[in-house]
Amino acid sequence: IGRTGLISWFDGYSNTGTTRTHNATTWKDLASTSTYKGTIKGSPVWYNNYLYFDGSDDWVQLSQMNYENPTIEVVYKKDNYTTGPEEGIVANYEGGGYGLSVSDSKLMSEFYISSAYHIVKKDFILNKIQYAATNYDGKNINLYTDGTLYDSYAISGSIGTPENSTPMAIAANPRGASTTNPNRFFKGNIYSVRIYNKALTPEEIHRNYLYDKQKFNLE
Repeated sequence: IGRTGLISWFDGYSNTGTTRTHNATTWKDLASTSTYKGTIKGSPVWYNNYLYFDGSDDWVQLSQMNYENPTIEVVYKKDNYTTGPEEGIVANYEGGGYGLSVSDSKLMSEFYISSAYHIVKKDFILNKIQYAATNYDGKNINLYTDGTLYDSYAISGSIGTPENSTPMAIAANPRGASTTNPNRFFKGNIYSVRIYNKALTPEEIHRNYLYDKQKFNLE
């Protein structure tokens, strides 16, 4: 795993840092210089190497993570298609921000640039452990799956800062991170999350994917 620019790293095997427990109420950040932790909300359930979210009120609150050229990497599994507002996988949307989410049968990379959200979409496969990554390099929004670039959206500008000091969230869209708007919560498994404060190169993305492929038995 590349360490340069690595801000946060949450892993389903080592949810306490060196070991794992089914009773963890925080998700330990494995990034060596990180002061972040994931505060678990609701009652998601720990399994052998992932955290299961019920799509109702489960999510993990992180800290504010507003970077100019971020990268998000996730390993996840979705067990159903849903309609309505997007379900956040990792996001800080709130009149700004960026993230990965799902809606209907689509995985979506979404960045707020030049006063609007811009989206790159791809079909995802149900009941399959999958790797996805997205970043913004100052010229393109890039969406990666299986360690390779799937598509890009050309745009220049700055990522808008989310309103209301919105934190980054795992398994929720922060705009709807309450029981009054449950469609915005993710339903499924999350195995790993990494957040960088730089846009990883295609080579770095592929190297990280190979690490996750071996660790989580990706097909």
